[in-house]
Amino acid sequence: MTTSTAPLRGFAVPVAVPAEGGGPGGPSGAELLGLGAFLAAAVVIPLVAGLALDAALHTSPAGLFIGLAVGIAAACLGLWGQLRRYL
Repeated sequence: MTTSTAPLRGFAVPVAVPAEGGGPGGPSGAELLGLGAFLAAAVVIPLVAGLALDAALHTSPAGLFIGLAVGIAAACLGLWGQLRRYL
């Protein structure tokens, strides 16, 4: 990527200009939207399952914490798997 200058009310402001041919870009808007939906589902589904387990077994915070831990781990692994190609 090279830099250029663009006039802004009399000041020269550096602007990043992609090189010819471009490189691998970041994720598109649709990919980011899908990733957000995946992250939300990865946390919410195990969390709700943990709450349901708590209600069935009367183990008040245990299922909540287990569901939350499973959800966070699933979200982290999914995020790493999706974004690894951009790193």
